[in-house]
Order: sequence, then C-alpha cells, then structure tokens
Amino acid sequence: MSENTVHMGRRRHSSRLLRWSLPTLRPVHVGIFALVVLCSLPLLLIEHGLHFELPVFRALFAEPYESSTALAMTRGINAPIDGLLTHIVLVLLASVVALFSASLALVNYHVKRTPLAAVIGLALFWSGSTDVVQVLFTDGWLMQLSDGADLINLTWTLSRLFTAGILISAASIVYYRLEKGYTTLPARTIVLTFLGFGAAALLIAVLATGFDPVRLIYPLAAVKRPWDLPALALFVVGAALLFPRLHRSYQSHFSLALWLSMIPLIAAQICLIFASLMRFDDAFVVAYGLNLIGFLVLSGGLVADYVHSARQEATLGEEVRSREARLRAVIENATDAIISIGLDRRIQLWNPLAMRMFGWSQDEALGTDLVDRIFRFADRPTLRTNWRTIIEHAEQDTDGPFRELTLIRRDGSSFCAEYSVAGSTVEDADTTTLFIRDITEQRQLKLRMIQMDRLITTGTLAAGVGHEINNPLTYVMAHAEIALSSLHTDPEQVEQSLAAIAQGAERINIIVKNLRVLSSFQESERRPVSLEAALQVAVNMTRHRVEPRARFVEDRRPTPPILADEARLTQVFINLLINAAQALPERPKEENRIDLRTYTKGDQVIAEVEDNGVGISAEIAERIFDQFFTTKPAGEGSGLGLALCRQIVESFGGTITVNSKLGVGTTFRVSLPAATDYALSSTTPLESTSTPSSLDVSKP
Repeated sequence: MSENTVHMGRRRHSSRLLRWSLPTLRPVHVGIFALVVLCSLPLLLIEHGLHFELPVFRALFAEPYESSTALAMTRGINAPIDGLLTHIVLVLLASVVALFSASLALVNYHVKRTPLAAVIGLALFWSGSTDVVQVLFTDGWLMQLSDGADLINLTWTLSRLFTAGILISAASIVYYRLEKGYTTLPARTIVLTFLGFGAAALLIAVLATGFDPVRLIYPLAAVKRPWDLPALALFVVGAALLFPRLHRSYQSHFSLALWLSMIPLIAAQICLIFASLMRFDDAFVVAYGLNLIGFLVLSGGLVADYVHSARQEATLGEEVRSREARLRAVIENATDAIISIGLDRRIQLWNPLAMRMFGWSQDEALGTDLVDRIFRFADRPTLRTNWRTIIEHAEQDTDGPFRELTLIRRDGSSFCAEYSVAGSTVEDADTTTLFIRDITEQRQLKLRMIQMDRLITTGTLAAGVGHEINNPLTYVMAHAEIALSSLHTDPEQVEQSLAAIAQGAERINIIVKNLRVLSSFQESERRPVSLEAALQVAVNMTRHRVEPRARFVEDRRPTPPILADEARLTQVFINLLINAAQALPERPKEENRIDLRTYTKGDQVIAEVEDNGVGISAEIAERIFDQFFTTKPAGEGSGLGLALCRQIVESFGGTITVNSKLGVGTTFRVSLPAATDYALSSTTPLESTSTPSSLDVSKP
C-alpha cells in the first residue's frame, strides 16, 4: 500500500471523527450555552473581587441603616447600602418585566386563544406583584417592622417559592388539559386560576408579616440558605420534567423560552443557597439579577412568538390574497356559469359567463332571487315551495355530478343546461354554488351523432334488406299469380291466396317500419319493453350478415320488462351483433359461433353477446367505448357505434361492459334495471319478424 493511500485513509478517518465529535449546533443549543455562561459569569467575577452594587451617595443612605446589625460585616456600612439600592432597582425591573410579560401574554390569549400564554401570564402577574410588595416591605413603605432584616430574607424565600409554585402549577394545568385533548382554555378557568393565584399571593403576604423571627441564613454552613431549597427543587423538577414535555407539545417560541428561563431562575437559587452570606451582599444582588434575566427570557419568548406570528400572518395573508386572485381569475374565466346563493336564494356571486349566458349584469343579478332570474315561470311555484329539499337532494345525489334542466334567458328564450351543485359554509353562513353549462350545441351534436350512427347501421343493413324483402315479396307474387289463375274457377283458392298475400305484405311492412324507426332522428319516450323482443328484432335484421359466417347459439330465458326506448335498445344489439360478426376469422361457418344469452340477476336484466373471434387486447378494451375510436380500416367504421351504445344503455340506467381475451373471443354484457312494477305495452315501435325461410311459397 502506498504512502499516499495511507495518508488519504487517515484523513478520511479524521474527518469522520470530527463530524462525529462536532454535531450540528442549533439555535436552541446556542441559547442554552449563552444562558449558562451568563449565569455562571457573575459568580466567577465575585470570586475575583468584582462588586455588583450601584454607587450612591453614602451620606444620603447611611443614617437610616446605621442601626442594622448587618453593618458589622468587614466591608462596612457602604456595601449593604449600595446593595440595597441595587436590590430595589433589580426587583422593580423584574416586576415591570413580569407585569409587561403578563399583559403581553393575556393579549396573546385574546388574539390566538393560546392557553399556555394566558396561564403563564397570570403567574407572571402575581409573581411581579409579590416582588413589588417585597420592595414595599423592604423600605418600610408598606409596614414598619422591627425585624426588617429577617422579613426581607423571609419575603425573598416566600416569593421565590411562590414564583416556582405558580409557574409549575400553571404549566401543569395546561399540560394536563393537552393530555386530555383540550387545546383551548375556557374564560371561567382563566378567572378561577387568576383568583387562585391571587389567594396564594395574599397568603404569602400574611405569612410574611405573621411569622416570628426565624433564622434563615447560616453564613458558616455549606448550605447558607436552606429555606430556599424547596423553590430550587421545584425549578429543577420543572426544567427536567414538565417544561420539556410542554415544549414538545406546543413547539412555540414562548414554550421554549419558558423552558430556558429555568436556567437563570435555578442559577439564582443556587447563588443564594450556596454563596450569599448576608442580605444585600454581592451574591444576594446577583441572585436578583439572575431572576431579572429569567423574566427577560420569558418576555423575549413572548416577543419572539409575536414576531413569528406576525410573519406567519403576513405570509398567510399574502398567500390568501394570491389564492383569492387566482380563484377570482378562475371564476371570471370559467367556461361554466358560477352562481352562489344563500339560504334565502339571494344571489351572492354571478360570474361573467353567467352574465353572458343569461343576459343579466352583475348589478342586476346580485341580491335578487335565483328562481326569478333563471327558471321558467311554470317551474317557479314548485321551486319556491321545495327549494331546500331540491338543493339538499342535488348535493347528496350520487347518480352523477351533473344533471340536466331547462332554463331561460333574459329575453325569455329557453335553453338546455347541465348543472352541478356544491354546498359550503362561509363565515358561519351556508352557501350553495351552482355550476351551469349551456349544452344546447352539445345535445344537437349528440343527436347528430346518433343520427349518423343510425344511418351507418341502416346502410350496413341495406345490403340484406333486398333479401329480407325479396322472400316475402316472392311469396306475395306467387300467390297473386295463383289468385289470378283461379279467379273464375276456384273462389276458395282465391280467398286463401289473398290471405297469404296479406300475410306477406304485412311482413314486408314490418321490415320497412323497423328500418324507418331505426333511422329516425327522433327519440321516443321510455316505456316498459321486452329485452328479448328487442334482441330478436336485432337478430332478424342482422341474420343475413351473421348466418353466412357463423351459427347462433341461443340461451334466452324469460326476463321482466325494462324501461327503455325499444328502437334505441335494438340499435345497441344490432351494433353488437354486427361487431361480433366482423370479429370472426375467415374459417368454416361451423367453427364460428355467436352466443346470445338473456337472464335475470337480482334486480338486473342481462343480455350477453359472445363471439369466439380474434378477441381484443387490454389496451384496446380500455378505449373501445371512446368516441371516434375504431380498429376498423378507414371508411369501414365511424368510431361512434360502441360509444353510442354506452350512452344509450347508461341513459336507461344500465351498464355495458366488455370482457375479451386475444385468440379466444369477446363478450359484451348489457345490464339494465328491471321494471317489475310495469306491464309490457301492447304496442311497440319495433315488431319481431319471422325468419324469411318460414314463408313457404309452395303451400297455397
């Protein structure tokens, strides 16, 4: 191994060690480190002889405290006096910060309804208030007591314990409610919490003035202020257990600041417990300074939370404005008329296409009753009476997103429209939006497509019409000759021949009538018809196309009637039979077959047309019902047949599906709902004809 290879390997190993030993620092880590340094630095400076009292005019403050026993300390009278002034300034600053933070937190709760800020704000309010009371006790402004030295130490101990207790209690209330799934805090709970903290603060004041003098400081002991240990324990528990969990639940600047504020508050307690030898000494003053830092961290967290919220609101506001602009552009350039109404049917939104479609401007339409603007006069009474029911049904209708109806324009002309309804709630108000599309041209195109396919189907059948008519026509002509020859010799034969002529003429009439109906441009009403009868007519009309190439295999069972237009249903089966015949390969007729099946399954009447032809691939099967899609050579297929078959079947409430396998064959299944409550009509537009071969010319 070369020396360069070894050197490069060592460098890679060193870089991996460096990446492992120096994890990426986050702002939180930097903040914690800065707070720890800030809290530790004053103690180190005290050890090196730096004092933390504010300089004052000694003569001004010396006399009020000449009798204090603490002046016997080696540093003389000036240190406690300067420390007293510093203590007062720090306490007042901490109180101001606490009260400011409390006000900010309550405003935050009013705006964002955040329970954490509200409850902690109440705790800060009473903590700041107790600090103010402590200053009043210290200077004798509130009450003149002979044991002022012990009272100052006692009020500090109780106020720190009170601050720790209410912060822990406030955080516990919020965390408990979060664990129970409550994300808000009722106003009643806020008031009760405020009164509870106030009662605790009053109790602190009573205890402070009611205690007998107690020794609180032990200068020569390792633990110089043991009475401050409970507050330290509460702060440590909060920092180690409660506030981290609370921050994980909230993930806000304020919850993080609440957690970080424990560092200076814990440092203040440690400074007092282990370093303060007397009231107003350097350690005592530093403890109050650290307490101020803790409140500043809390206040900074609230301010940061406000700044973050303001930025979020600005970003959201910009996004909302952008979305509103895009939505407005979509509405104004929509290809559908978009109309929004309230519960009173008054129009609230009327887009430009609605203006062009109906002829009413926005000023003329907004605020008016929708029923009076776009619905026909004959429909208005029913719509006004049953409006809510109609709208609710339209919103919940699962038959399809669009429905058809006839509407009117400003000039009174009517047109066919397609509409969809969507319900929504905007600013606590129920709103219904209608999407309307003029489908007049679409319907005309659809009718032209149907007509085109019918003409194509009729043209396809035209080649066999001559054979269909020729057989009964031959029958008629033969019997006409018999009648003529027997006119004077055999009157009975003439009568029989005339009857046969009438029978043959009727069969010709049925064939012509069926062709005329199939090629008709008009659509008939849906009525109870027999699926088997429609299938039989289709078989008879396509027999000349099928029988030369394949044999029919039929398994037709009795079925209930269906609601349909028999001519259009017959057109479906004619298309399917012709397609089946065209799918058969060139081979002996006995090898090709077309199976016809009819049966009932549940409430569905089913007809199947199956061939054993070449089959179709899965890719083609997916598109086989698409308009203008065809696999036939140019000029042999329009691509409309199966698309119209699906439209016709679906218009009757049914479905048409295809199942095919290459080299095996194809099955088309038509499924239609049974009309069991209806009886078959006595007359139908299409009539079944007998097989032409059944007309026997040889029989007189």
